[in-house]
Amino acid sequence: PPAPAGHVEVTGRLMPDETTAESGIKDKRGLPPRQVMLINSRQRAAALDGPVLGGYIELTGTAPAPRAKGQPELVPEPDHDSIGPHMAYAIQWWLFAAGVPVGWVVLVRRERNDRLAARGKAPEPATPVPAA
Repeated sequence: PPAPAGHVEVTGRLMPDETTAESGIKDKRGLPPRQVMLINSRQRAAALDGPVLGGYIELTGTAPAPRAKGQPELVPEPDHDSIGPHMAYAIQWWLFAAGVPVGWVVLVRRERNDRLAARGKAPEPATPVPAA
């Protein structure tokens, strides 16, 4: 769509160029028209007639607000107050980490009992742990 007439204020986050080396994403061809896999200002400069600065802006707002269909879609601000799905994953790893010492004690006792049994001695019975 054509650029809006008059004064337009653009608000956004300045982002560095995306490259295969930094993102691990391969820049594949064959996307629909006007879509790109990675936003790289050097590649975009080849399609434009003027100079281009490095990086790009994630558009978070404009003044006046876009009214016409086909205008750029705004990127919402990240929700910094939400813990998100990562908290359950973090708790899972803390539980695994807490289980390591318990597993180590079980394996050491089992190894000790196996060695005693191989020598012909009876292993010591497990000591009951009082319930809390």
